[in-house]
Amino acid sequence: MPWMNSVDSREMAALGLALLGSIYIVYKAMSIYLATPSTIHTLRGPDSPSWLSGNSETVRAPYPCNATFESWIRDYGTTFPVYGFFGSKEVFTADTQAITFILNQPLDFPKQRFALNTSRSLLGDGLAATEGFEHKRQRKILNPAFGVAAMRDITPMLIEVAHELRDAWKKELSHSIPGSGWREIDVLPWLSNAALDMIGLAGLSNLRDTKGALGFGYKFNSLCDSSNELASAFRGLSNGVSLNKGIWMINLIFPFLGHLVRKSTTSKLLTLKAWCIQPIGSNVAINRSREMMERVGSQMVTEKKSEAELLGSSSHIGGKDLLGILVRANLQVDAAGRLDDKTILAEIMRLRPPITHVNRTAGSDTIIPLARPIIDKNGNQVHEILVRRGDSILMHTYALNTRLDLWGSDALMFKPERFDKLPGAVSDIPSMFGNVMSFGAGPRGCIGWRMAVLEIKALLFTLIREFKFEIDAQLVMTSKVV
Repeated sequence: MPWMNSVDSREMAALGLALLGSIYIVYKAMSIYLATPSTIHTLRGPDSPSWLSGNSETVRAPYPCNATFESWIRDYGTTFPVYGFFGSKEVFTADTQAITFILNQPLDFPKQRFALNTSRSLLGDGLAATEGFEHKRQRKILNPAFGVAAMRDITPMLIEVAHELRDAWKKELSHSIPGSGWREIDVLPWLSNAALDMIGLAGLSNLRDTKGALGFGYKFNSLCDSSNELASAFRGLSNGVSLNKGIWMINLIFPFLGHLVRKSTTSKLLTLKAWCIQPIGSNVAINRSREMMERVGSQMVTEKKSEAELLGSSSHIGGKDLLGILVRANLQVDAAGRLDDKTILAEIMRLRPPITHVNRTAGSDTIIPLARPIIDKNGNQVHEILVRRGDSILMHTYALNTRLDLWGSDALMFKPERFDKLPGAVSDIPSMFGNVMSFGAGPRGCIGWRMAVLEIKALLFTLIREFKFEIDAQLVMTSKVV
């Protein structure tokens, strides 16, 4: 449109945000006016440093400041309100009983619409983007692929990739300063590529060679070759997400716009809106990567399915890889139900959880019980809180994993031996691994936690015996999709 040429892009962006902010304020005001009063506004909590972003920068930080959480829990208890965007409030909790109650009732406390929109836009209508019966149905079919027996079969392949990474680093060290034996390496891209290769071998391989032994299957070769088209698609997806932080923020603040935003890259009528609130280029990259992943993935599934139908119902159909297991499981259900060193590791996951917090939304007015009573603004002791439909609840993994009253005064220290004799209080923490909530818990807990643990063990076992590591004191840590 010609008139747009005379308008500064920053002014248009500011205008777009102001308009969205006004819509949000009216929307929230009407919601509060019409809703049943909740306990949130009667509880004590930290002040908001910013009307625009509230406490979000603190509670959603990729590497949280534990001193802040210690202070908040000491002053307000383990459950209290924090401020979100535009003066809104949400429930912050590190209470074991409250979190257990919420995570074990996924129908009453669904994932936030923002999270579902994001998962659906990146990966389609899979496990991460579904709720209710559909999620339960998909998970039932997927479970065998991540069981103990399946993990035992893929372990040799994970070790193989760890050895490839070890050899690649040895080659890098051959170019180090003569006589020093040291070389600075950014390990994150290497570990990311190794994880991709592990998924390729373990999840997409045909494990039966002509001798019936473990053989090679689908290889991304990410550690030595960047030309594989499926690997390129995964990287494109990751880079698109990293570049497109603006769209995720808009989705978080205005979840009801998520459907329109996803359409904006293909609809010319929505170009102005897209131009105001998101970088179009990165969304195009995401769509291109998804198309490539769907094309290659569909081809692999077709090949596995053809093999399965040709060989019949044998347990060896498609090999012992995850994709083969999934194809077999899918063929065994009705057509209508088919789908289109532990202590060290536990301590690492406790202090550096891959996801620092989990959000849920109250699906209806609900009373949540508390393990640790709190004191409200009127000085009354509160043993349970009432949340109303639509209230946001933020369960903080890192705060729970480092609570001094659960883990002891040395909770912030790296001390693997603590898992040899854990304090009794940590048994109340909802968990899938090691009495820490790093993989979530309940029916929506991480389905692939066993594979993740095996991958980390394989890498630690191989690399720590071979290399000595030091961290650059000038290193600045940032959040990034890997």
